[in-house]
Amino acid sequence: LLIRGSVRIRVPSTKFSEAVYLSGEIPPCAATNQPVADSKTIQLLIIEDDPEEEEFLRQAVNEIIESPEWPNWYTCELIPAATLAEALEFLQECRFDAILLNLSLPDGETLLATFAKIQSSAGSSPILILADSDDENLAHTLLRHGAQDVLIKSQIDCDTLARALRYAIERQRRVNALEAISFFDELTG
Repeated sequence: LLIRGSVRIRVPSTKFSEAVYLSGEIPPCAATNQPVADSKTIQLLIIEDDPEEEEFLRQAVNEIIESPEWPNWYTCELIPAATLAEALEFLQECRFDAILLNLSLPDGETLLATFAKIQSSAGSSPILILADSDDENLAHTLLRHGAQDVLIKSQIDCDTLARALRYAIERQRRVNALEAISFFDELTG
C-alpha cells in the first residue's frame, strides 16, 4: 500500500480474505485489504494497460484532492488493473464507487464485449470510459448501454476528470437511493 497525500494506492494482491468490514453502507474491498472509512472515501478501479496513462490518472486524482478548487473532494483509494481478467477478479471481490475503463485491453475481445463483461460484473458501480479517439457512434452506443460518461484521453485534465467522477458517483448514489425507496411501502414497511 502506497500513500501519497490523500490518495491510497493499493498494489494488487491475491490476499482477498484479509479484508476488514467496518462500514454498513459500502461493502469491504478485498482488493485493497483496507476498511472504507466513510462516505468521503471512494474506491476507484482504474482499468488501464498503459502504465503512463495509469500514472497520469493517479497524478490527476492526487492533484484534484490537493487542489483548493475542489475543497470537498473525496479521499481516494486507487486500485489498478492492467488486464480484463484482473479487473474481473477485483470486481468479484469488491464494489467500487467508480470505474475508469480503457476498452483496448490486451485480453479484451471487441470494445463492446469488454464493456459488457465489466458492466455485468460491476453491479451498480458507474463506469466511465477512457477512449482513445473521439468516435461519436461508439460513445453514443456505450452511453445507451449504460456507461456514465466517455472521456477522450487526450482531452482529460483535472477539472474534466473531477467533474466526470463526482457527477457519475452522485448520479449513481441517487439512483441507488431511489431504487431503495421504490421497494419500501410506508403502509406495510
